[in-house]
Amino acid sequence: MKKFELLYKFREVNDYSLNSINENTLWFSHVDDFNDPFELFYKITSGITEDNITEALDLYFTFAQSQGMRLASLKEDILPYISHSSAYVKSTVINMISQEILRLQQDKIEKVKTDYKIFSLSFENNHPLLWGHYANGLKGMCIEYDLNRQKEPLNLGYCPVEYLVKPYIINLLNFFKRIIPFQLIVRKFLLLKMKFGPMRKNFVLFRIMKRWLEINTN
Repeated sequence: MKKFELLYKFREVNDYSLNSINENTLWFSHVDDFNDPFELFYKITSGITEDNITEALDLYFTFAQSQGMRLASLKEDILPYISHSSAYVKSTVINMISQEILRLQQDKIEKVKTDYKIFSLSFENNHPLLWGHYANGLKGMCIEYDLNRQKEPLNLGYCPVEYLVKPYIINLLNFFKRIIPFQLIVRKFLLLKMKFGPMRKNFVLFRIMKRWLEINTN
């Protein structure tokens, strides 16, 4: 049974794309090099609300202590009294804690974006938008890949692209509750696009660090 469907890559005809075919290599791009403005469709939230503020702050202060953050010194001044505080005080505390936590986690997200490299493919070889946008205005080529012919393990992650109408919410509170591993949260948003116009059935391969991959079908 075949594990992969046939996959396609639309390319301009140039030395790089021809060498990729001749040398059986794939070039994995850094996410900041993507030329599609609808990639990485996500939003980060601390997940703190007035309803869960005591539980959430306890988790965040514990994390702050483990990281040696100055924020941790406020735990005894805030946590015992927050549930009885006014809505204004709760809102102020939520904003203050959220900004600190989001700033720290954003650094981790940037590291994942730096470490992971992406090779985007399509399930379709006749989509006019893909031909126009990625194949030099219909003057390029479409390369077919049959990953089932690979003789050695690829050691790659792979997943169909998911299209969303609203941004994917990265709720950091779920991470601190250990409901979802942070790496899984971040890796998911690498596979998301904003739904805009006709749907394209895309597929991505992703790997850590190295940009080049040699494929062996002999």
